[in-house]
Amino acid sequence: MSQDSGVSRAGPPPAVSERLRRHRLLRGHPMEPFRLKGADGLEDVVGALRLVHDSYVALGLMDPHPSGLRLLPHHLLPETRVFLAREGDEVVATLTLIPDSEVGLPLDAAYRREADALRLAGRRVAEISCLALAARYRRHDLLLHLFRLMHVYARHAGLDDLCVVVAPKHGRFYQHILLFEELGHYTELPHLNGAPARLYRQDLRTIEAATRDQYADSPAASDLYRFFFEEAEAVRPVALGGRGLTPEECR
Repeated sequence: MSQDSGVSRAGPPPAVSERLRRHRLLRGHPMEPFRLKGADGLEDVVGALRLVHDSYVALGLMDPHPSGLRLLPHHLLPETRVFLAREGDEVVATLTLIPDSEVGLPLDAAYRREADALRLAGRRVAEISCLALAARYRRHDLLLHLFRLMHVYARHAGLDDLCVVVAPKHGRFYQHILLFEELGHYTELPHLNGAPARLYRQDLRTIEAATRDQYADSPAASDLYRFFFEEAEAVRPVALGGRGLTPEECR
């Protein structure tokens, strides 16, 4: 498989660049009252998956479940990591990183061929899943900060590729801002009530150089190279501070 990411280096479209410049968290504003972390126990995971459940139900991506949780079998694996932001005791943002294993990945249901091509190339693949943000913070960049924590952890874990399945309206942000490439066709996902989505992939072996090239002339307010790489060491203890669920917690 080619190592070329296939992503244009011409810079983000003007409308997307303007949105990035408005990101107040990239302009040095404090993170209070939020506390970002990797989940380190059952309480964190339950709070995160309750937010995912409620968000997905509200968006029509799933029917209500008696447990009140969006729980995947992969959440029971010790390698899985959940990242979250709390405001007080409430989880207000979350995402899950699922490294590939003998169980496979959730995306295999629709994109097994694409995932197998990466596996056959000897690459260590992980899927970003279960992203959710409390409705009142839709204009806040909590998920971008969680993405940075996840990114630091993924590089530390020696992963080669991050994959994510997203709705069409979000694809442009992943492709032009986060420098993912399209890896699969649009399809309807049964496990998301038939919602249309597409598979995207980020090559962790080349993303640092690609991000440096893309944002070389960007002002500090929209410099994602600085945000993801030059400032990564500051969040490293938090990014690596979580853990997977124990067998006792999974019972």
